[in-house]
Amino acid sequence: DFDPDPRRRYTFWTFVVGGTILWLSMYGVNQAQVQRYVACKTESQARLAILVNQLGLWVIVTSAAACGIIMFALYRGCDPVKAGHVSAPDQMMPYMVLDIFQTYPGVPGLFLSAAFSGTLSTVSTSINAMAAVTVEDIIKPRMKMQSEKKLILISKGLSLLYGTACVIFAALASLLGGGVLQGSFT
Repeated sequence: DFDPDPRRRYTFWTFVVGGTILWLSMYGVNQAQVQRYVACKTESQARLAILVNQLGLWVIVTSAAACGIIMFALYRGCDPVKAGHVSAPDQMMPYMVLDIFQTYPGVPGLFLSAAFSGTLSTVSTSINAMAAVTVEDIIKPRMKMQSEKKLILISKGLSLLYGTACVIFAALASLLGGGVLQGSFT
């Protein structure tokens, strides 16, 4: 759909403009990405890091699109959401894995553990990065005489605080009718 009306959801233009803003924010000002760039010794190494990251991202996005196409082809005659096999569209991927690999013991569990480990890794990295930035940019300049041991304790406490806040916000987000992703596109 090439309708230029910005109030319409899921058009070519909303994906191009919204996607550009999203990926610029992810790779231009995101703290985790900038931290990776700064860790490189030279600008050329940082550029190479971005290139390698982009190749990995391309593989992930292509895999997600392929899964969507496979899911569409597999369930084109029977929608598992409408049939009541799953209660929400975000349960489609685990349902498809269980459906395809039901005769292979352990494979659905392996998929589930891989999905959870990737998610938890990303979340824990983000929480620790927020705690480290808070300590370095807010607490250290104001409390100059703190020992390294005390700053580490403060960082761990902030990680606990930020983690608790994430759990609370996730619980509150589950109460939203359309979900967080749907709300972010609105």
